Amino acid sequence: MIEIIGPRFLGRRSEVKDIFSQCLLPAVTAGNLETSKWLAIRAQQHIKEMNRYHAKYFTAVFVEVLKSDKAVALYNHIEAIAVFVYSRSKRNYASSIEAMDPQIVSATRGRPQSERILITLWRKLNDMGFVPRKHFRTGLLSVAATTCSITLASELLDLGADLDYQISRNQARPLQRAAQQDTEEAAKFMRFLLYRGAKPEIEYQKKQSSQLSTGYSNYSRTYVSTPVKISEEVGTKDISKWLKKSWEDLVAEATEARINSVNPPIPED
Repeated sequence: MIEIIGPRFLGRRSEVKDIFSQCLLPAVTAGNLETSKWLAIRAQQHIKEMNRYHAKYFTAVFVEVLKSDKAVALYNHIEAIAVFVYSRSKRNYASSIEAMDPQIVSATRGRPQSERILITLWRKLNDMGFVPRKHFRTGLLSVAATTCSITLASELLDLGADLDYQISRNQARPLQRAAQQDTEEAAKFMRFLLYRGAKPEIEYQKKQSSQLSTGYSNYSRTYVSTPVKISEEVGTKDISKWLKKSWEDLVAEATEARINSVNPPIPED
């Protein structure tokens, strides 16, 4: 494969996005270690040209790395690029937040090895000063909306994520995002957040749109915000089938545990 790809890059100045999307992505998806390594080295020759615009192309590559059975070997090839791409916008930290994108977090589902890779990247970005501690809250929102991984959430909280962060009044907090899912993972994740100090009584304004007729073939769109409590979400209503206790009992249990200890142990099933 290198023999086929090589001349394309040796004969002209390659676009970074083309290296990512047209070459590195297929090689990583196929699990081709030799070609992936060669292309990663080639991409690093263009590293000074990379900016936030290229992050979306690299994210597609990184997602496939995390999904691969050869994740560790592949990540070793692309780690330098990952650190550079996700730290490129140091002024506004936009790129580093993209390292916590829901696509990336979701790719680690059921893959402890990939979770460790992602944690390694987050720690490196943090140690290099590319992510303000408060911005790890974005990652916590992504985890709550996707995998509900306690491993990833624990790391993010240790890095400074805000348990009750809300992007806007119309956006759910981590606890409520998890409550919108009726799964065992989400139930255990909610218990984890409560034991870590998440506020169970907080609600958010759910924004819904509707069309109103203003005459013949004319419509105007209006938005209505409705307050939604965590206890009204599907995940909390049916939590007893996963944890053998009601939402109210779980909240009371976690509250009492935190009264008795600053960092209470989380029950194990």
